[in-house]
Amino acid sequence: MKKYRFGPLLCLLAVGCMLGLLCCWAGMPQQAHRPEPAETAEGETDQREEEAALAPLTIQTVTDGDGLRRFSFTLEEFIACINGLSWKDGRGRLLSPAEEWTLLSTPETETNLAVDLYSFSQDPSMWFLPTLSVYAPPGETQVRKLSVDLDEHSDTADKHAVFREMSLYALRACLPEVEKTRLEALYETLDRQAYERRAETSYSDRTVPSILYYQGEVGVFPFFALGDYERITICPVTQQDREWLAAQGTELVDLDQWEPEP
Repeated sequence: MKKYRFGPLLCLLAVGCMLGLLCCWAGMPQQAHRPEPAETAEGETDQREEEAALAPLTIQTVTDGDGLRRFSFTLEEFIACINGLSWKDGRGRLLSPAEEWTLLSTPETETNLAVDLYSFSQDPSMWFLPTLSVYAPPGETQVRKLSVDLDEHSDTADKHAVFREMSLYALRACLPEVEKTRLEALYETLDRQAYERRAETSYSDRTVPSILYYQGEVGVFPFFALGDYERITICPVTQQDREWLAAQGTELVDLDQWEPEP
């Protein structure tokens, strides 16, 4: 597995559980590669029209030798899970194959680790549409974390509906033991709290959420800052990570104990 090379500042930050936690927050893309969808040969069936079987994720937290956290599933497995759920719902395949996602390579900076950012939207040529972003180690597709992103500056009812749909499918994939109605209530709570708990700084590897919902070692938090996107982030989070977050002032909410507001 390819290893990160950290700058001096990140090395200081990457001690113990802090390293595992900080790796989960996002950087800003610097270079983009958007492959053209492959043409379907005559007589072949478009993959999007093929039935997508249910493919539940195996969800565990893995700590690499360099101390960084990641999920035990890949981008390809995540896509298969989402498409299985959306097909069962009569929505067809919601996501395109991984090779058709936009790839943005982010270099290491003082505030961010180097990652490959895979991004999906219904129409990549329309930059203001909601996107589903998956963060992976450079050159790999192991999922470090994922987020659903909405450009609040061009938000409309239709775009917010797409943001809601993407968020709910991501939540269903990563929190399969939570009832669908509770996940819908969780989404509404996250969507509201992103603005109620507006951050003072932009989203980065140093972002410490004001609130984190979790079940087992899957964490979810809302984010919004002026000049930035609204984001719902799903990331691996261990007991050590939760203890570190609590020490930074993050409110922790156990989803098994959580009661949605009426």
